[in-house]
Amino acid sequence: MFMSISRRNFLSTSIVASTIGLNVNASSPKEDANCGIKSIKRFDPTNEPRRIRKSFYDLTDDELKNLCRAVGYMRGKIALNSTLQWESYAKLHAYHCTDAGITMSQVHWSWHFLPWHRGYIYFLERILDNILKTQFGYTGEPIAYPYWDWSNHQEIPNTKDRIAKKLSSPLFGYDLTQEDMVNADNLGFDNLALYDGNRGPTISKYQMDPKNEKSRDSKQHIVETKWYMSHPYVNAMLSAPFEMFGGKPITDKSTGQGLLEQGPHNDGHDWVGTRYGNNRNMGTLRYAANDPIFFMHHANIDRIWSLYRQRQPDPNGPWGKQEYTYTDIDGSPVTVSVKDIVTKMTNVTYQRPSDDPVGRSTSYILQTAPSIVTSVEIPINKKLDKTVTIKLNRSQLEKILLLNPKLTVLEIVTGPIEYTDKFNIRVYISNPQLQKNQYEYIGRFNTMDGRNKDRNVNISHSFVMPLYSPIGVNDKLSSIIGNSNDIELLLITNKSLQIDIKTLKLSVIT
Repeated sequence: MFMSISRRNFLSTSIVASTIGLNVNASSPKEDANCGIKSIKRFDPTNEPRRIRKSFYDLTDDELKNLCRAVGYMRGKIALNSTLQWESYAKLHAYHCTDAGITMSQVHWSWHFLPWHRGYIYFLERILDNILKTQFGYTGEPIAYPYWDWSNHQEIPNTKDRIAKKLSSPLFGYDLTQEDMVNADNLGFDNLALYDGNRGPTISKYQMDPKNEKSRDSKQHIVETKWYMSHPYVNAMLSAPFEMFGGKPITDKSTGQGLLEQGPHNDGHDWVGTRYGNNRNMGTLRYAANDPIFFMHHANIDRIWSLYRQRQPDPNGPWGKQEYTYTDIDGSPVTVSVKDIVTKMTNVTYQRPSDDPVGRSTSYILQTAPSIVTSVEIPINKKLDKTVTIKLNRSQLEKILLLNPKLTVLEIVTGPIEYTDKFNIRVYISNPQLQKNQYEYIGRFNTMDGRNKDRNVNISHSFVMPLYSPIGVNDKLSSIIGNSNDIELLLITNKSLQIDIKTLKLSVIT
């Protein structure tokens, strides 16, 4: 059970930090007579040093050891009551998902998903860099957290140097040939800094392979996950308008996930975390940031956002005004706005993966031309418990049936959701080419936990998913339904949700 970070803990952090030898160079928050915080220092990213994030695959052995030194120090050497301790830093993510409340806002299911996580990685890098300098005498280039390039490496990542030496990924334990788990190894870094015992993949089954799954649905889910993480799908997603790509504005009456969160983000979490029994760490947002691979996963999400060239929300508008509080290198709180995250955190760049050379046909393509979206919206007003059937008429879809899509996206808008755990909604469509009463699978809305129980009876939630194809981006919708005039969508959940499906929207990006 998480406890909220108290103001008193924040104020005492500078004392804790000084006892472990970290550099304390930031001003303390100002207090009022009741020991409450009247103002928190604002962070200015303007003069931050340049940091270059590399694919984990491309890390040198020295870079990997430094990462292990810094992460290992946060995990094992800093006092548990310090906001600089690894699990305390991980809790900051929990406070912005399932455990969000009055003092800390929800950052998932909306347009704040991308900027909040960008800031979260950013401040971790500053802490790790400071640890290396103050504790290990590091004088090299500023430390940047690596990204997990899951389009090229659909597996628990490893470095090319270790692959050449036939050594397993350090995320399973750095080098078990030099560690007996009893005696001091004298390696100069934490051998197990990047390890997490709550992952689904194992050292013998480290690849994203449907053969490693047990149930038929899990096998299907992994095939789907691999597609969400593929270059063709990411390229198609980069052509979507921002509300479809990165999420909708969040208000007290509505939320909306984007394709980047719904697809590769949610499914990546699901694959790394345990998927059977009680989900822990990467398998549930509340604990996800405990796993060092969390920040590699989100660094790649951020890298994809850095490639986005469609029009984005105005940082001078409501999107940019949202402010968040992170942890500075001395453990004290710092405030930064979404506007500053978007416009001033420009010192971080991404190095192209060495195994993804320029000109390769599967590389990410910058979508500079404005996308053209044609949509049809249909009121539904049906309750979804375990299943619900939605009947459509061909005339309702005529506007989009003949178009040649780059991506076809299905969106549902629901009413309040009482269920707070993860759930999915699988979608099937009637296909006249199949036997009577048979449906063709076209995708799923796969959610992570991430919201408190809805208290506003008027709130609505938007979920998006691409129509699924096992060979890539989907063909025309008309190729599935043929000449049929009456079409049925079948929605099946893995939980008893009791939610209202308000509207259905089909959009074609051309």
